[in-house]
Amino acid sequence: MLISSWSIFTFSSPIKTRSQLGLTLIELLITLSILAILWLAAIPGFSYWRAKAESQMIIYTLHNQLQTARQLAIARGTTTSLCGSNAQGVCQLRNFSHLQIFVDTNRNKRRDANEELISRTTLALSGQLRLNNHTSLQFKNNGSSHTPASFIYCPATPLKQLVQRVTLSFTGRPYIAQHNAKGATRNADDSAITCPNWDKG
Repeated sequence: MLISSWSIFTFSSPIKTRSQLGLTLIELLITLSILAILWLAAIPGFSYWRAKAESQMIIYTLHNQLQTARQLAIARGTTTSLCGSNAQGVCQLRNFSHLQIFVDTNRNKRRDANEELISRTTLALSGQLRLNNHTSLQFKNNGSSHTPASFIYCPATPLKQLVQRVTLSFTGRPYIAQHNAKGATRNADDSAITCPNWDKG
């Protein structure tokens, strides 16, 4: 008995599965809504870690620059100064965006046009860095300091655990203040550190 060759093969129409059809508009909207909720939930945590990273970067940069200024004073055998300045290079107590090391020949606590600028470091910060009591800090040729003082960093986000303090001692050595048991940094006299930039909002 002969079997037709046509009966050996079966033909099936191409039926598209659900995966081939793709997402429906409703499914797409639901997916986007879930992603938006997850993103909004992650923003506070992301903001905190970003602010913490900036706080640590600024304070270690400052500590490094203070050490550099001290070492230069010893190596060069001359009084060397460090100050926080604005974009124009003017030394000031607060709201500065740069750190500059220079030779303050006339010791007027600012860099004049005829005085040597040794280095200038840009600070990428959204918070506020300020210097207590002095416009600039001076290091003698033996490394000791004419002007012991403290730098205070207040982050843009009002979180006390991210406030930092670097103190310069009479020996000219900088020290990063440790947080207390409550996770906060205080002034050298144990008084609370105030952050004026938090009162602007």
